[in-house]
Amino acid sequence: FIELGLKNVRVDKIGNVLGERPGKSNSTMLVLAAHLDTVFPEGTDVKVKREGREGSILKGPGIGDDCRGLAVILAVVRALNQAKIETDGNRWEPGPIAPGPAGVRVFGGIAQRQGRPQ
Repeated sequence: FIELGLKNVRVDKIGNVLGERPGKSNSTMLVLAAHLDTVFPEGTDVKVKREGREGSILKGPGIGDDCRGLAVILAVVRALNQAKIETDGNRWEPGPIAPGPAGVRVFGGIAQRQGRPQ
């Protein structure tokens, strides 16, 4: 996120990665979100391992679950930056959103901060 120039990059208290791509104003917001599964039995080794030629294959629990969604978020940000497109409002780029109610709370909090109903 930082390498792509996103601002206010942070990890929230439940482990979601959030970043912002500032627009012309704070009046509107577009949220792009994707997730990787992060809920596994206690003791599960969740470290991502590199395999294959030059470590180009990443393997780990849950890594195949919506990993394309995460790749698309990064590709969209990269394309906007390369094309020098300035959006009207801020874009929030949540990374791995927690499943279930925890993930819903993240979006609810974003909507609430923008003065929008949850």
